[in-house]
Amino acid sequence: MSRSLTVVLCDLDETLIDESPNVRAGYRAAAHYAADCFPSIDTDQFIDLAPVAVREIWWQPDWLGPITERYGLSAWDGLSEEFRGPHRELDQLRDWLPDYRLAAWRNVFSRLDITAPRHVLDETARAFSWGRHKGRVRLARGVAQMLPALGDRAIGVVTNGPADGQEEKIHRAGLGRLLKAVVASTAAGAGKPDPALVAMCLEAMGNRRMDEVVIVGDSLERDIQLAQNAGVPAVWITPSPPPAANLPPTVVAVASATNVAHAIARLEQR
Repeated sequence: MSRSLTVVLCDLDETLIDESPNVRAGYRAAAHYAADCFPSIDTDQFIDLAPVAVREIWWQPDWLGPITERYGLSAWDGLSEEFRGPHRELDQLRDWLPDYRLAAWRNVFSRLDITAPRHVLDETARAFSWGRHKGRVRLARGVAQMLPALGDRAIGVVTNGPADGQEEKIHRAGLGRLLKAVVASTAAGAGKPDPALVAMCLEAMGNRRMDEVVIVGDSLERDIQLAQNAGVPAVWITPSPPPAANLPPTVVAVASATNVAHAIARLEQR
């Protein structure tokens, strides 16, 4: 028996877009500012050690771990995003962000045996945010071919992460006009794999039905588990697709986004 999967709910990061060059550009901008202040700094060394030093500070508060896991947050998001949204659970995080950014960049300089004054830390933070947010965000591999191949299917995004940052990335990738709805975890008050996100996205798309949905993503734990929790089929984008016999019948694994439309057609025949 065939069915029509006319609503495609996609993950954002590493599924539709590849933001890693933008994050690295942020660290590069911070490194060049730091080297202007302290000429002994090797910018390549700064870029390599900064993510480690930043994550070290991010994971220090005991209260932050559950929030990070629930909403799918990252240390580099904390350096540049505001985590806007109505949910009071995030108030403690928002209040902590200025102290976090100060401590994170202080830790980077400390690893280089440099005691940076406050104004240098503040400007380094601004340089990272500027570097990360300038320019386009590139599409993930195969997405430029995938989007037209989906035809007239309605496309939405269900993503973990700060809503302000995710929406900006969508705009900078040129995807906004193609999407019928975007649901981000900090705005929704829940993160993948909570199936409530699927229901929210369908409502935002004009009350589309659950039996029309297929989920596309790169994370087995977040995206494919989301599909399983919601009771809908999924396409898993993974560099090394496992044999079909090792997957549930409602999941098709592909090596590239270029194969997503074909995988959806296969699911429609199951």
